[in-house]
Amino acid sequence: MENRNFINKIAITGVMGAGKSTVGLILKNYGMSFISVDTLARQAIAPDGPGYIKLLQLLGEEYLEAGGHFNTQKVAERIFQSKNILHQVESIVHPIIWKLLKKKEESCFFSGQKAVFYEIPLLFEKKWEGSFDIKVVIAIDSKNQQDRLKKNRKWNVKEIKNRMQFQMPQADKIKQADYVIWNNSSVKELKKQVFRLISHLDFV
Repeated sequence: MENRNFINKIAITGVMGAGKSTVGLILKNYGMSFISVDTLARQAIAPDGPGYIKLLQLLGEEYLEAGGHFNTQKVAERIFQSKNILHQVESIVHPIIWKLLKKKEESCFFSGQKAVFYEIPLLFEKKWEGSFDIKVVIAIDSKNQQDRLKKNRKWNVKEIKNRMQFQMPQADKIKQADYVIWNNSSVKELKKQVFRLISHLDFV
């Protein structure tokens, strides 16, 4: 689906803990098509997924749970300790993600959708921004980000800093964004901002 005259592609990105997935749920509730790259990544490494065997050969059986699925928390801890392992995992998973993404995109196109929203955490880091028509950054101040990551993901400050080193600083993401939504308040306020975005995009 390379002809972008028929469907508008809007990328949702931002730092960890900013609320990208929450924005995705809000978009779905407003009737928008929403595709999460993280969800596609989990499909790629599921026991019946196309990347399962290669990832198993790379990491070993100690990263599997009793049911045969990868323990994503253990995998994340491993790859965030080594950029070399991270790159190897990405070389396995990312091509599969793009194939799955294209299938989802084609389904939206043939169902008559005018636009598709995508949650892509590493949009700018991986230089994928050229594949999308509009880039939206979900932003958050540092204190709120740390508080949410500690509460929701049970990470300590060291873990947060370790993972953040693999992401572009938020200020640099904002500079490249077409739209910025700040998520420092309530879900109610976030819904208002998302609705304003949808209303502004007259092709939706």
